[in-house]
Amino acid sequence: MLESWLLPPALMTRWLCRVLPEELAALPEQTEDALTLGIQGWLLPVQQNTVSDLLRLLSDWPASMQLCLELLELECPLDLLDQALFHPSRATFQGRPMLLVRPDGEFPVAVLDHLGLHQVAVFGPCAKKEFCGLAGWIPPADSNGLLNYAWFLKRAHFRGAHPDLLLPAVRALDLDQMDAFVAADAEMYQAWLQLESAWSALQVNGEEDATVLIDSWGGHQRWWGPEQTSSTTTCQPQNPRERSDSERQWGVMHPSHLAIAIHGFYLDRMASILQQLPPGGDQEGWPPLDLYVSTPSHQLATAAECIRRLNWPRVRVFGVPNRGRDFAPFVLHLLPAILEVGHGCVLKLHTKASTHMNFGGAWAYHMESSLLSPALFEHFQESDELGVVTPQGTLLPMSLNLADNVAWMQHLAALNSVPTSSLLGCHFPAGSMFFAKTDALLPLLNFDLSLDDFEPEAGQVDGTLAHALERWTGVAVESRGYHQAQALGDESLVPDFGFRHALRTVPKIQAPAKAVPLYQEPGDFEPFQIQAQELCEQGFTVVDLGHDRIAALAERIKTDLGESFDLVAWRAQGGEGDLRLQDAWRNSSAVRELALLPELQQLLRCCWGREPFAFQTLNFPVGTQQHIHSDAVHFHTEPPGFMCGIWVALEPIHPHAGPLEYLPGSHRLPYLQCRDVGVLQQPGVTPDQRIFHNRWTEAEHRYGLERQQFTPQLGQALIWSANLIHGGSAVIDPARTRWSQVTHYFFEGCCS
Repeated sequence: MLESWLLPPALMTRWLCRVLPEELAALPEQTEDALTLGIQGWLLPVQQNTVSDLLRLLSDWPASMQLCLELLELECPLDLLDQALFHPSRATFQGRPMLLVRPDGEFPVAVLDHLGLHQVAVFGPCAKKEFCGLAGWIPPADSNGLLNYAWFLKRAHFRGAHPDLLLPAVRALDLDQMDAFVAADAEMYQAWLQLESAWSALQVNGEEDATVLIDSWGGHQRWWGPEQTSSTTTCQPQNPRERSDSERQWGVMHPSHLAIAIHGFYLDRMASILQQLPPGGDQEGWPPLDLYVSTPSHQLATAAECIRRLNWPRVRVFGVPNRGRDFAPFVLHLLPAILEVGHGCVLKLHTKASTHMNFGGAWAYHMESSLLSPALFEHFQESDELGVVTPQGTLLPMSLNLADNVAWMQHLAALNSVPTSSLLGCHFPAGSMFFAKTDALLPLLNFDLSLDDFEPEAGQVDGTLAHALERWTGVAVESRGYHQAQALGDESLVPDFGFRHALRTVPKIQAPAKAVPLYQEPGDFEPFQIQAQELCEQGFTVVDLGHDRIAALAERIKTDLGESFDLVAWRAQGGEGDLRLQDAWRNSSAVRELALLPELQQLLRCCWGREPFAFQTLNFPVGTQQHIHSDAVHFHTEPPGFMCGIWVALEPIHPHAGPLEYLPGSHRLPYLQCRDVGVLQQPGVTPDQRIFHNRWTEAEHRYGLERQQFTPQLGQALIWSANLIHGGSAVIDPARTRWSQVTHYFFEGCCS
């Protein structure tokens, strides 16, 4: 029994904030604000023109703030060193006064001797014999391009164990630094700081020396609030558990067989997995297979009947409470039952959904298809060194998303007398599907767990005991002397954990480019001269399709599609969520008729000079509140620009209903691709538009683009060019509907 409600929060990591020379004068007045925002000490810049200011500050230093010098020049007055290193408020590391050094060079002999005399813990920019560790620093700009903020988080997520003692650094941005970065905002900064704090705590085994360096006081004030500093995540007393000892069993298991362990929360997915295996095995290259299943108690009978229909001969099915995801049933029921029989190997699977991820289903398919391979099992079984084999792209470092899991990892490490620093060198099977030697998993049973130790189900996506045990799998395997490995395969369907595809820099946006030539001579686009000119100059045009005809189509569309939308639930959730129906033209002749109106076809034909064809419809009963975006990102064509959209109002649109909004002229900005925002495009994978959000917002402010709202009457339509930035404005009154139809078009002779 872990008594998880007694679990303490992760040990606090010390935050030392760098001070710029020009900030020294106002530093005494900043102490109270700094403490409120979690800062425990100042890093004071030492260079020739700051010595007098520093001596003055040290003479009246507040006892509540630690201090540490950072040499920006290798020369340093010895009297200043003495005052700082002997000061009662000096920052220490392992009992020694701390000193940071920024430049990479040789210390003057006098300074070096002085530091040795005081036994100073010196941290520098590189590994040298004079340094006890490295001090991180994040540059405020890069001459080669815009710095990708996500890349710095990627580096932290995938750092693992560092070969040297490291004081990691983070940088929040002042307003004047925003133009040098992409993908930077308060949420990203908070995640970065929390991640580095967790990593630093594990590095020093939870001791008070855990330190993170903050590179900007002004930026920290912008992006970190008192509510973040005061909030800690602790485990609460658990509710009494639902008791269940029910199970079904038939057939006789044998230790020489391969054990298949499945948590079948979704029975249709469980059946799909089992249909990919020969019942009982001993055919199609598989050895004999014994099946162990856990499923929520209320569907035990249904699960057992499903498995019987699939003709599995040797089965044990446990009915379990819906608690602890797949890992509680595995360590409490399936693994003990497998060990009781004496199986040497197990294939652990579950009916993964990951509804919080855009590509959760694709990820589950990737893991299942990778592991359901008799050749892979044969290779695994023949290796004495391998303890676990995971699908490609899922064996991840412990440092990934560590901030959400550090409290549980510290607690599990303490129970096993394992130094937390050793955890940073471990990897774990993300997604918890793998082949394993059962001997390698024995440490998972050392905790004497009960169901009460696991948090009640509340839709958690990380940070629970179940997630911690998933991570501890890697620790367990390596503690038993085994290695972990990944199966060969395509990892393009694995989610972008920890910004794994982020690049360090991206090209700078130059002056707005003209994506299409300006309209020149009248008469070129008869009878749509005005619309063609507006499309070229503004990126959009508005046409009226006629009230009565569109009203009749709108009535038919609402009749056809109305039952597809749960407006009551949407309003009960405060208007959150995106209600849309894609490609309703397949079932509604009215949707199809509106998409193919002859005059719209003729307008597009004249303005683009090629034959248009509709390839997608979207129908909306309410506002989407969608972030501004460009369709050219996911509907790219060669040559560029041969795609457009038409938004038709199926009722008068009120300003409070979340009308369509757009940025006139934004179609002339350069076309964005994944590499422009520091992401490596994966073949066959549509990029998540969120990676471009900061770039579009940046362009909006940099070029003074003004948002306009489209509040049309019934029957009016807005036609936009592929690269026009547009989105859905806020829904102020969820009681109002916003019935509309969008049709997307490509053009003949263009690659998409």
